[in-house]
Amino acid sequence: ARQPWTVAAIIPHLKDDYWVGVVFAFIESAQRLGISIEIFEAGGYGNLQIQKELMEHVVFNLEPDGIILSAISPTDFDDLIEDARDRGIPVVDLINGLQSPNIAARIDSSYYDNGKLAAQYLLDMQSSQDRPIRVAWFPGPLGPGWVAAGDAGFRETLEGSRVEVIGPFFGDTGHATQETLIRSALADYQGIDYIAGSTVTAEVAVSLVRDLGLDDSVQVLSYYYSAGVHRSLLRGEIEAAPTDRQADQARMAVDTLVRVL
Repeated sequence: ARQPWTVAAIIPHLKDDYWVGVVFAFIESAQRLGISIEIFEAGGYGNLQIQKELMEHVVFNLEPDGIILSAISPTDFDDLIEDARDRGIPVVDLINGLQSPNIAARIDSSYYDNGKLAAQYLLDMQSSQDRPIRVAWFPGPLGPGWVAAGDAGFRETLEGSRVEVIGPFFGDTGHATQETLIRSALADYQGIDYIAGSTVTAEVAVSLVRDLGLDDSVQVLSYYYSAGVHRSLLRGEIEAAPTDRQADQARMAVDTLVRVL
């Protein structure tokens, strides 16, 4: 960086390893580039208004040189992003996807592809077993663009196949919410072969399936990646997971914002 820029990063929450990885990369990149970064989190995907208030505070009170925004909603920040642009503050969209035409850059990956890859794994498993299989599907909270994309990629890939999708069961990516959803699905539907969903879904499912004595009959997939998923993959508790390399995306966002500045 040519100057010691001040950057604000606004993310949905810090409740799981996924976003902890993002924050780790933010701090590492800021130190490497010689800038300062202040990080704000809304406490969960259900807290859209809180995240909007954080964005408003950053734009009108903190007035940083630039903003990295991982938004809970793809459209509800349009006015605030325009306000930031009018004040000369570039906004970089990270991971979650914004539809505003006023962003300075976008760093993301295709969650449609993540969902598709997880579904393709199930198709391969079904083919090798030569029997229909049932998967309970937990894509994450209803609303964010990445969830809609992942859900579409997963279900469209499995449409017309011998893999039956039970769900989708939408809900916040907090441990308590995901445990409630998984318990309900296992109680309401018989013959579930796989539980597939968010990283938190997978991490909770590993413990829950073991506690219920179902670890020989129910397998677990995640359609994106975290440190907890990585550990469970090494232990053989989770079958498979594609990764969107969220820490690398965070590094790219900081680097890109510095280039914009």
